[in-house]
Amino acid sequence: MTYPKEDRFYFGHHKCASNWMSAMIQQFCRGHGWGFEVIDRPNLPRFDARDNKPTFHIRRGAHFHHTDILEPGHKAFQLIRDPRDALVSGYWSWRKSHENNTEKILKTREQLNTLPVEDGLIIMLDNLIMLEGLRDWPIGQIPAILDVRYEDMLADTPGVFATIFNHLDIELSSADIDRLVTNTSFESLTGRKPGQEDTSNHFRKGIAGDWKNAFTPKVASAFKARF
Repeated sequence: MTYPKEDRFYFGHHKCASNWMSAMIQQFCRGHGWGFEVIDRPNLPRFDARDNKPTFHIRRGAHFHHTDILEPGHKAFQLIRDPRDALVSGYWSWRKSHENNTEKILKTREQLNTLPVEDGLIIMLDNLIMLEGLRDWPIGQIPAILDVRYEDMLADTPGVFATIFNHLDIELSSADIDRLVTNTSFESLTGRKPGQEDTSNHFRKGIAGDWKNAFTPKVASAFKARF
């Protein structure tokens, strides 16, 4: 399928804040007359699919081959994350909060709920899907795709949002950016401050570096041996 050159793309990876980015993109689309498409969720139609409207395509669970849809004129971004934090996030998600579960996730959930956290994290090394998606990805080598770090996004959300839309050749005022930041903040989405943990909520903690609280010497050794 060929997409109009005005369309824009987000490539999301497992446990890399794809729910946050989807919320941000959909807020933008609703406020500026764009359509959106969540490509891996066929039950979620475009918000505004009228003719002659640009569309933002949200590809969750992206692999490098999914970038084949990009043509001259297209712009995109992806969000990447410290894989140690992705592992911890994935553990709590698979153990408690993940929805639309596969048989594999449900079986792993039963197992995780019978084990200490330390042993569960080691089991989740086999399910670090983010690294599977990024394994063959030439990060930083595709001019059309802006690579954004989750840690940078948390440190300066308005500045990174502005950088993203500038790369996408979409003009937004500082007031527009501020509204997006406010409406899709961790506190707005959860009612909690960043750092206030709820392990049963998919938006669990909203901080970077939480892996330091979970990586025992045993987990760190297993992670280093594997990756």
